[in-house]
Amino acid sequence: MIDLPTLIVLGLFAVIVLAIVLTHLKIVPEYK
Repeated sequence: MIDLPTLIVLGLFAVIVLAIVLTHLKIVPEYK
């Protein structure tokens, strides 16, 4: 079973990864 603290950490990690991916998708085409 997944407890609440683990769920919160996974959620924060997912949000951070998503933000990094989105910024890279926006920034990379500008370099080329």
